[in-house]
Amino acid sequence: MPRAWLIVICIAAAILVGLLAWVGRVREPDAGRIVVDVFDSGDTGEHPELTRAEIVEVATQQERELWWYTSAPEEQAKELLAAFEAKYPGIAARLNPGLSRSTFNVIAQLEEELQGELRADVLHVLDVAIFVQLRGTGDLLRYQSPEYAALPPRFRDEEGGYWGAMRAVAICLAYNTTLIGEQHAPQTWQDLLEPRWANGQIALENESAGSQYAQYYFLRDLYGRNFWQRLAAQKPRFYSSSRDILAALDRGEVRIAGEMMGYALYDWGRRHTNDIVGVWPSDGVPLALAPIGILRRAKHPNAAKLFVDFALSQEGQELWQRLLGAYSVREDVGPPAGRPPLGELKVLPTGNWRDYVEKQNELRDEFSATFHESFE
Repeated sequence: MPRAWLIVICIAAAILVGLLAWVGRVREPDAGRIVVDVFDSGDTGEHPELTRAEIVEVATQQERELWWYTSAPEEQAKELLAAFEAKYPGIAARLNPGLSRSTFNVIAQLEEELQGELRADVLHVLDVAIFVQLRGTGDLLRYQSPEYAALPPRFRDEEGGYWGAMRAVAICLAYNTTLIGEQHAPQTWQDLLEPRWANGQIALENESAGSQYAQYYFLRDLYGRNFWQRLAAQKPRFYSSSRDILAALDRGEVRIAGEMMGYALYDWGRRHTNDIVGVWPSDGVPLALAPIGILRRAKHPNAAKLFVDFALSQEGQELWQRLLGAYSVREDVGPPAGRPPLGELKVLPTGNWRDYVEKQNELRDEFSATFHESFE
């Protein structure tokens, strides 16, 4: 073969290899699987687009792992992961390490990892603000889950493809029926201001709780800061979680939960006596969202996509609701057992999440100052 032809063939081969590397995907027919190079996508938060079959194959044959960082109770979270693993054999799904599942601690752990080695693939906490912030810093992966179409627009990322509500937590009142008769129980938020509930009879979560901020934000919008100043004058007691409030109600330490997550009340009723009951205030029910989203630098982005799809699907939402008792915002999923549909509650306005996030630090400081002053 003439030397000139050899040179041409070598150049053509080099060009072909370069093109394959640039595309970032090579098929190996003999191996019977797909190999995908996951590369940094800059600020767009996007990965190479694969078909559904390719996503499944890469997730189950190459990545084979998923780390889910969540503030949901550990027992129920593990059951959801077990169902996901059964649907996609080959993927080992793991929860965030650490004993605490509080939203504050999960976010703190994630923020520490974002400064160095990131283990988290998927995040799910009761705080819309962190998702809006992560979207703004370019730390979320843009993935248009096919399940987003089943979520009303106000319950998903307004810019599209970065997060959707995995559960909605309706915030209610609760009381101990052995201490208060039904005819005397508060039926509205304004009822908490009656003099007979003064001096430590009302329980609230502290300002680090995502649900407490949601309640403060929506009721402040409804009644103004004066409502909270008057509530502070009642000298409420503060707890770190709804579970702690329920235990205090059970002990008779307090008589009313002035802020209670509906799903926590549901979980308590499954495990204990039914002496503690909830009240859905007729003047409005604050709704706190717990979104789900994928981290842009996730080491297992395809497994993460499969998990987000599963978590938001009708199948996943019905299972999650049955396990946890929280509302689903999907219209094809009914309410938790024994609870009114969301459509029958006077849900306080949601959807302007940018304002909700922008005021968070200011209003949390205001909340702290309001109740700190009441104890001086």
